[in-house]
Amino acid sequence: NDEMRAWKTLHAIAYKCLGLKRDDVMRTPDWRHFAHANGYVFSAFAITMQRPTEAANEHDSILLAYHYAKNTGQTDWQAVLEQLGLQFHHEALETFEKTLAAFKRDREHPLVDFDDMLINAVRDHAVPTGITHLVVDESQDLSPIQLRYIKQIVEANEIEELVMAGDPAQAIYTYAGASPDLLKDFPFDETVQLTQSHRLPDQIATFSRA
Repeated sequence: NDEMRAWKTLHAIAYKCLGLKRDDVMRTPDWRHFAHANGYVFSAFAITMQRPTEAANEHDSILLAYHYAKNTGQTDWQAVLEQLGLQFHHEALETFEKTLAAFKRDREHPLVDFDDMLINAVRDHAVPTGITHLVVDESQDLSPIQLRYIKQIVEANEIEELVMAGDPAQAIYTYAGASPDLLKDFPFDETVQLTQSHRLPDQIATFSRA
């Protein structure tokens, strides 16, 4: 209805604002083709609930390190590996990035992956307009590139009210560059700490605390 226009992921917003189509996006069959053609063996093709140091194999670690670098805007591969505690040589990550970029580019229909969506949207300032109220949920798990995109959306609109809700205790995407500390740089007028939860019965909350 008019009071609740839409709830969207940041990737969905970037997808629309960049004018992308389904065939523009690198999907699982494309990842399989890329892996097979270049000798990689992956157990998954996107950021999963897994730290790079706990990945199933070195190729998974490379893929997760790549996602981390893209989400944090880093190009110093050795620094990325040190931050993640990975022991393989930085040339493996550099080679992966170049090989993937060539795969996406050198084809009849160039592709973008989910990291590219946000990076390109920030680069092109491709943001929605006409927004007066903005609510961002799970803000403790925003990566640097996601937070930059939100700032661009705010700057491009006459926002009457911005609410960013998050729980630092539930931060689970730190391995992908997200950190509740990133929110400290956001110009909030007020911070409200919620002290009561309505998600769990008292018995379960009491048991959990014990």
